[in-house]
Amino acid sequence: MSTFVFLTENQEKLAIMTEFMAIAGVDYEYQKIETSEIQATNVQDVAEFSAKYAAKELNKPCVVTDAGCEILALNGFPGPFIKYINSQLSAEKILKMMEDEADRRVVFKETLSYAEPNGFVKSFTVEHWGHIQFKAEGDAQLLGKSAPMNEITLFEGCDKVMAAYSYAEMLAYFGARHKNYEDFAKWFASYKQSL
Repeated sequence: MSTFVFLTENQEKLAIMTEFMAIAGVDYEYQKIETSEIQATNVQDVAEFSAKYAAKELNKPCVVTDAGCEILALNGFPGPFIKYINSQLSAEKILKMMEDEADRRVVFKETLSYAEPNGFVKSFTVEHWGHIQFKAEGDAQLLGKSAPMNEITLFEGCDKVMAAYSYAEMLAYFGARHKNYEDFAKWFASYKQSL
């Protein structure tokens, strides 16, 4: 019997969830449905709202993830609006906004939120730190969709921007850093035994 519904259309996220849930001995189901999202500036707020909304709609515990990017010199812009920014701005336009900025730090955040129909919610967030480079490199279309931030962000532990890596290398980098999925799996395995 499944213990929660994971709402995603992303096959990589599904594979990561499956890996960690198998280790924890937890069964779950997944569905490809759109959830309601609030317009918030905090990734965790967006994920929690969507998870609570889905749990009430489906009358089952649900898990939702949301991600965003915060450029410190731009006061956290674009935050959870990264998908929109990737579709509207080129790497060159983002670099133009950063032209006179000395602080080039950027943090990518992903929050995984678990919610129950009764309103209970628990969230797990992972951060990936990096720096905005001075020129764009690589292929922004690497994953089949535009991602100009990948052309200009050098993550900690990397020797080139994400868009300059192969798809397999990019998955290996982020796959090894999904502590939020690992932490959720450990917490949930213990939590379900207390129910």
